[in-house]
Amino acid sequence: MIFISGSVMDSLPHSHRSGVLVQIDRDAAIERTIQLQDKRQYETKLTHGDFNSLNILVEDDNIVGIIDWEMAGWYPDYWESTSAWHVYHMDEYWRPEVEKILDADYYAEELEAEKIRRRYFQSA
Repeated sequence: MIFISGSVMDSLPHSHRSGVLVQIDRDAAIERTIQLQDKRQYETKLTHGDFNSLNILVEDDNIVGIIDWEMAGWYPDYWESTSAWHVYHMDEYWRPEVEKILDADYYAEELEAEKIRRRYFQSA
């Protein structure tokens, strides 16, 4: 295993991050994530899990369907909003739309917690 700092890790392309452990203050990141996550109780809801612009069928400016449900499951109510924000980062149009469609202001702290998890704790 190779240990490097978080700032060096951020500069690496994703394809070079496999097998690398980031030497950071994980305690602070974990504490902040727990603090944000434990602020509210969440209902469990059926969630698409891969909600993005490529999975929305539109006809004559009307949404007529949502496809690609293999990631669907029962998740906390914030999950659709935070996962949709991350799901298709190459679509510059999508993130501002997610913020409008899925009540991103209400789930701002959950999004912050998810960003921390994805930055420091995602699997290789």
